[in-house]
Amino acid sequence: DGGPMADSGGEEVVTTVFVAGFPADTHPRELDNLCRFMPGYVSSNVSTSKGMTLFALFDSPENAHAAISILNQQRLDRHAEGSEPMRASMARNNMREKAVATVQASRQALWGPAAAMVPPARLPPRSVPPPGRNPAA
Repeated sequence: DGGPMADSGGEEVVTTVFVAGFPADTHPRELDNLCRFMPGYVSSNVSTSKGMTLFALFDSPENAHAAISILNQQRLDRHAEGSEPMRASMARNNMREKAVATVQASRQALWGPAAAMVPPARLPPRSVPPPGRNPAA
């Protein structure tokens, strides 16, 4: 459902990624679309209160960490002189349901009702077993 998950102890499992380090001429729409096609992407929120930052909610911690490994230390604009690399990390808390609903409503207003019906991307099934596991066992 895109909402926060809880671990076995009832603690909220954080699945939101924080990204900063964008060029000054970056448009919020560029950031809003940055994670759209990543596996497990649910929603995002662009903040301009302390410079341009992005919070992106994913459906699992695994997909959030995968997004961090893709984004961290990459340059949004590889042709801009002096641009710094993006800094991606897990957020301290998840995006709240109200923020997710607000983002979805604004997308629907901008791009029409079909925008609200686009399902989040999913990771393909693993074809390689995790380290230490023998597939023949």
